[in-house]
Amino acid sequence: MNGAEFKTLREACGLTVPDMARLAISPRTGEAVGERTIRYWESGSVPVPDDVAEMLSGLDKMLSHAAEQALEAWRAAVQEHGQGPDIVYLVRYRENEDLWRYRADMKGLPATCHAALINRVRLALWGVGCATKIVWMEPGEYSKWLGGRKDNEALRAAWAGEAR
Repeated sequence: MNGAEFKTLREACGLTVPDMARLAISPRTGEAVGERTIRYWESGSVPVPDDVAEMLSGLDKMLSHAAEQALEAWRAAVQEHGQGPDIVYLVRYRENEDLWRYRADMKGLPATCHAALINRVRLALWGVGCATKIVWMEPGEYSKWLGGRKDNEALRAAWAGEAR
């Protein structure tokens, strides 16, 4: 992976240079690399290590796969009900802690990475003619609305649709 590819994937995954530095672990020290190292990789003056390139490519594939799953869920709803919802509500998290609370599968990733995911979902749904609306997660409001029910992604989307 060259520097231009690395920077493009990093940005497409919603990662800042500090995020990437925190996620990229030096095989020599076992610790996060410095932001300057990320900039060297991106400029092409230092090659991107294979393990870091694989990690970033894996994250990009995971986000793409999750977007494909969301599109498939929409298609299944269309098939089951003869039509899809008029609008799909996508929940965006303001804080990393909120993301990690509601999306344990994304623990350790920044909320901007989830934002990149919901943008991929938005584009996929737009491609099949489905409108979307992105709504901020408001944990306090959502908890009251939930009223003791067990949280899940479908309920978060339902809350977003009702709350907005």
